[in-house]
Amino acid sequence: MILDVIKVPNEFLNSRSAEVEEVTDETRKILEDMAETMFAEGGIGLAAPQVGYGQRLVVVGFPVVDGLAIPSKSDELGPHLQKLVNPRIVSGTGTTTFNEACLSVPDIAIKVRRFKTVVIEAMDETGTPIRFQAEDLYSVCMQHEIDHLDGVTLLHKMPGPKRRGYLRRRKRVSGT
Repeated sequence: MILDVIKVPNEFLNSRSAEVEEVTDETRKILEDMAETMFAEGGIGLAAPQVGYGQRLVVVGFPVVDGLAIPSKSDELGPHLQKLVNPRIVSGTGTTTFNEACLSVPDIAIKVRRFKTVVIEAMDETGTPIRFQAEDLYSVCMQHEIDHLDGVTLLHKMPGPKRRGYLRRRKRVSGT
């Protein structure tokens, strides 16, 4: 099921998400719906708070073609889809700067400085602990999505005047 993506300035996006105590069928259903939503919206990552769930869940889809996660023809959601429960960064090295965009912060991209390489620990959708290294764009994507779990959006990365101007434009567009 494709879910509605919450947009700023919704305060829910500023809340820290709760740890998942046990991976259940409900957890797996949320992850599946998140993956469908991410691909439908043309994203390469999605965190649970972006679709209204206050849990530490993330989906990321690779490979990336022209900056978008593209599902494989052999598998509806693509062979590189990762569904992560309670992901956390255990180490980071180097720095890189990417022009980042976000499904919850539409119509803008900003340069953000991040670790070039990160090591992530999480559980997969079966509850099995996993550990992996992410580099370059994949590293940036992981850091971006984990930021969402901590209540941090791209708005927090913008300088004050740019953030205020963006929010004024968003309010005009959304009519709030």
